[in-house]
Amino acid sequence: MTEAGDFLKTMDMLHDPENVPDFSTLPDDTYQARLDKIFLSKSKKMQTWQLVMDWEIINGPYAFRHVMKYCRMEKEQSLNFLTQDLRKLGLEHFVWSGLEPLLPSLLDKIAEIKLVSKDKDGKTYQSIYIQKIIDMNAAMEVQRSDVNDEDIPF
Repeated sequence: MTEAGDFLKTMDMLHDPENVPDFSTLPDDTYQARLDKIFLSKSKKMQTWQLVMDWEIINGPYAFRHVMKYCRMEKEQSLNFLTQDLRKLGLEHFVWSGLEPLLPSLLDKIAEIKLVSKDKDGKTYQSIYIQKIIDMNAAMEVQRSDVNDEDIPF
């Protein structure tokens, strides 16, 4: 047996690929996530402009998994939904022509997002809803206030 074959035989004892869950979609639920990427691009199929948000789950059994939110931009209703999302992320006042340079300021925001699946035309689609932004500084202050002087060992 080759050296690589010996290594792979060891892997058989350590890991069973049959026990790995399907990673196609995450279960519908509420998650804490960090905005890892945000950018404008054209959709593959229709070649229409969209804003893409790449959210990374930051805790729980799905930590480090990514979910993508594709925000269409060709209809007024879509722009209304996108405006609401951008406001939740902290962009209160903006104009569309000035949006692109503002996008990097939204990176690393921590939010509570909700995944909801819907069936349409025999296919399942999963939508991402930004529920609220989590202020990590405030969360850390609450945790610090729970610590008494007696809890500190030195």
